[in-house]
Amino acid sequence: MASPGDLIRRILLDLQKGKSEEFDLFVNSLVDPKTSSGTVKNYLKGLKDCVTLFNKTNESLLIAIMKMKWLNQSEGVIKAYHDLLINLMSANTHYVNVSLNMLVRYFLPDMSEVELRNGSYNVDDETQKKHEDMFKHIHTVLEETSKIVPLTPVLLMPILERCYPYHLIDVYIQSCYVTNLLQITRYIPTIRQQILDLIVNKIMKLDVLSPREKLGELEESDEEEELFEMDEGGMNSKEETKEGRIKYKEADCLDVMMKLLFKYIYSVCHPNGEFDLEPSKKFYWELVSLFEKIILPTHESCHVQFIMFYLASFKPILADGLLDYLWKFVRNPNSPIIFRQASVSYMASLLARATFIPIHTVKISLDLMVAWLHDYLDNLSDGKQPDHLLHGTFYAVSQAVFYVFCFRNTEIFETSKGYKWAEALNFQRIVTSRLNPLRYCLSIVVTTFSSYTRRYQLAFCDTVIERNNRSIIPVVNSTTGQTEDDFSLKLASFFPFDPYLLSRSSKYICDIYRVYQGELQEVDNDTEDEDDFLPDDQQPVDMVITPSSFTLSKHMLSEDLMKYATSPGFKTN
Repeated sequence: MASPGDLIRRILLDLQKGKSEEFDLFVNSLVDPKTSSGTVKNYLKGLKDCVTLFNKTNESLLIAIMKMKWLNQSEGVIKAYHDLLINLMSANTHYVNVSLNMLVRYFLPDMSEVELRNGSYNVDDETQKKHEDMFKHIHTVLEETSKIVPLTPVLLMPILERCYPYHLIDVYIQSCYVTNLLQITRYIPTIRQQILDLIVNKIMKLDVLSPREKLGELEESDEEEELFEMDEGGMNSKEETKEGRIKYKEADCLDVMMKLLFKYIYSVCHPNGEFDLEPSKKFYWELVSLFEKIILPTHESCHVQFIMFYLASFKPILADGLLDYLWKFVRNPNSPIIFRQASVSYMASLLARATFIPIHTVKISLDLMVAWLHDYLDNLSDGKQPDHLLHGTFYAVSQAVFYVFCFRNTEIFETSKGYKWAEALNFQRIVTSRLNPLRYCLSIVVTTFSSYTRRYQLAFCDTVIERNNRSIIPVVNSTTGQTEDDFSLKLASFFPFDPYLLSRSSKYICDIYRVYQGELQEVDNDTEDEDDFLPDDQQPVDMVITPSSFTLSKHMLSEDLMKYATSPGFKTN
């Protein structure tokens, strides 16, 4: 009795002679759902021995093989299909691209039989388990392919980019796709950097579409209700609250994506449950590259940058390395000024907000920044006046120093000789310099810094603040159309590690995050007492322009007294 391989070989050879009747019957039987699993398995085993006969004359057979619903079949059929696919790609690299396309598309699960409820798929445990089993089979094939076909990484990456789901597609589908992308990095590490770049690029769009002020409105509108809800059966977002307010699907999806990334970052740096420095160092540089290419140039992200915050929390060497990297960027005069300003803002925000940054590191960092400010003043040419375009980095570093000091001054003065160290920083020279940094910093930072330095007699800022408040008309730049106050808003709004607002993924951040709880005092003016921390309806008019969104409501006061910015991006009002 002829084997399935011999029978299929004869059919293919007959097709080459122009006899297509048996071939057509065979192809129809192969894709017919009524064909028994045993018969399909025999067909696949026979095809495995005939891959050398595949050509343009039997191209319809290849199309039929690629369209087969093989993952819904028995284990025997799945194994036979796996063997056929590997043989096919080994025999002719022409079939690799077609096969990879087919495999990657399975990362987007078929939701045709899943119930749609409130605009989201209601995925139960059984369906989720079924999808996970499917993905395991796909990864088995991909991993074996990567070992026998050296071109696999080169061919795979464009397909992964092309198949990435649109950002408005259901969060479950997106989470499945991202989970599988991250799984690929386990066995094809050569494209890990590219895959991480792809994922972060995509979720950055979600972040920009989920502005901080909108999430804050949802949080304040119902403090007892979680910002996002999740059904027990899966990762489904509820599109409307019981009051009918529309919830942000982009933010809901971003929350899930951030949770996946945090889990992945932890697993890479803790391969056996414990921190491993060697894989962490390589991974650190990959994320730094990603940070420089994608995160740093993005001016309106609120949450994606926390992947660097989380990574730095694992070991002091990682945090020190990140601070050193940022400071080198700030000091490099060849870097674009906007990147230098952004870098020092990241540096200050990390020093202020990270509970894992020891006060010793804070003091070293402040020493570097303050020394740079004094050197800048030493080298200032005679006649140079305040200019937000020319001295933008100076103002950004100044605000960074003030900001960090506001957060960490209590710990500084608790250290041995902390007061003498702070006195040696010579804040007075900086605040009274003719570049007038207090004019270009956020008023809430200025008043808080002034309060602390006055109390400890480190600097007296009140006279400078009053003079700045009496300024009447800001200077308009004829080229850019920007005013000095425009720059003030830009500088003020960039605090990249402002409070984290996503509920699911926040558990990775809350234990390593510092919430400001220091004292905030009024600053005396010539007219009447003013308080930058009053709610909007009680806030007096200030001559220094400050966006109303920076004033703190009662709800914000209970959370974080230094929660300034509506977003960490540069505003362009």
